[in-house]
Amino acid sequence: MADIGDYCCGIDRHLHELLDDAHDQRERTERQEQAYQAPQLYYVVHVSEAEKLSESGSSFIAYSISFGDYEVKRRYSEFESLRSCLCRLYPTFIVPPIPEKHSLAQYAVLQKRAKEDHHIIERRKRMLERFLNHMAEHPILSSEHVFHRFLEAGVSWTEVLHSPVITGLPKTPLHSSPSKAPGS
Repeated sequence: MADIGDYCCGIDRHLHELLDDAHDQRERTERQEQAYQAPQLYYVVHVSEAEKLSESGSSFIAYSISFGDYEVKRRYSEFESLRSCLCRLYPTFIVPPIPEKHSLAQYAVLQKRAKEDHHIIERRKRMLERFLNHMAEHPILSSEHVFHRFLEAGVSWTEVLHSPVITGLPKTPLHSSPSKAPGS
């Protein structure tokens, strides 16, 4: 367990405590079964539901993200911008993918109902949950404060995107200096 000063915020501490508990549980299970198990992803972050909301006359799907006692709702576009920010912050890292908003096939088959189709939404929920858990397990990305702000309720994601940390980044990784990138 890391010292309290090793965390940038309460979300960072809580997220790592959940991961430590999951790792401990796995070790206990392995000892009881006396057999090796392949490494697995610990799902400590959950995308529990997706609901259709309306704002300023337009509708969108909001995904409820929970881990421990924390819960926040985020739109798909916010997941996209989180991933984009992380790719810009860490141009030499492979940031886990997120599902496409809609595939060409979905539009061809469902046309306007693509974003309301239950199967598409359920699949996207699972894939977004997997993305968040890959982030939580990553040794460096899990400690990125932008990721913590994404998981924090009451935080305007638009304000995070307009913070100096993000606005000062090059728009494309080709303009980045790998030697100055965090984690390099």
